[in-house]
Amino acid sequence: MIWTSRRGGAGLARWRPGDALPPLHGALVLSGVTSGPAEGYGENIRIAREAAQALAAASVPLCLYASTQAVYGRTADGGATETDLPCAPGAYGVSKLAAERVFLREFQGRSGRAVVLRLGNIAGADRLGRQVAEGRPLRLDRFPEGHGPERSYLAPACLWRLTLGLLQADARGAELPEVMNVSGARPVAMADILAAAGLTFAWRAAPEGAARRTTLSVARLAGVVPDLMPDSTPQALAAALRPPSRSLR
Repeated sequence: MIWTSRRGGAGLARWRPGDALPPLHGALVLSGVTSGPAEGYGENIRIAREAAQALAAASVPLCLYASTQAVYGRTADGGATETDLPCAPGAYGVSKLAAERVFLREFQGRSGRAVVLRLGNIAGADRLGRQVAEGRPLRLDRFPEGHGPERSYLAPACLWRLTLGLLQADARGAELPEVMNVSGARPVAMADILAAAGLTFAWRAAPEGAARRTTLSVARLAGVVPDLMPDSTPQALAAALRPPSRSLR
């Protein structure tokens, strides 16, 4: 296993566009811009193109691209399916949808293949997790019906297990769809995650345009790796909010 980064760092091999890649059985591309000014999200398209070009040129058999449920915008009660028409309302979702298309296009006519993973919120790495990690006061939107946000979630360890499972399934000759939703089977309320973590928060009125439920149908994923479906309970997700060395107060 090799972890690479354009900046390098502890435990990371430094890689820049144009550098040769070592022989790889598969790859998961996690690079991207997830926060900051809206104009910065366009970098996601360039990053996807450069990564795909390098992986395709190296004939890596299976390349997984980490996208996001944000490409769907608001979703139906049963969760968005991969055949739903994406309707991203924000700059981040728009950029990731464009990046998906660029990534897939680079593999056309190549020996390797690409699969897009539209991920639910990654516990500890989403906006809620960043607020906790930075020690900022926690606030959740409250919608007119009295409830807070619900999202499809995934713990980091579950993403790693699913990545390995998909690589193994591909090596066995399984037919992988070009796009798959990846998350726990049931949406989780952010308030329940904070309660399970023992963290207090304040409510605020949800701003206009905010989405109460953004959730995914993962039937397609379950058809490929039925034994590896994530258990995204509030308790499991709360454990990912903070490093083990930090106590909850």
